[in-house]
Amino acid sequence: MTEADHEIRYAEYMNMINMTYSEAVAYLLNKYGPVKDNYFNPRLHN
Repeated sequence: MTEADHEIRYAEYMNMINMTYSEAVAYLLNKYGPVKDNYFNPRLHN
C-alpha cells in the first residue's frame, strides 16, 4: 500500500467516524453491497 492509498483510507475512516449509524450503514452498503450469507444461520458455523 502506498502512502497515498493509506491517506485515502485514513480520510475515509475519519469521515465514517463522524457519520451516524444510518449514514455509515448506507455508506458501507454503497461501497461493498449487501452481504451474501446469513451470518446468524447456525448451520453455517459448524
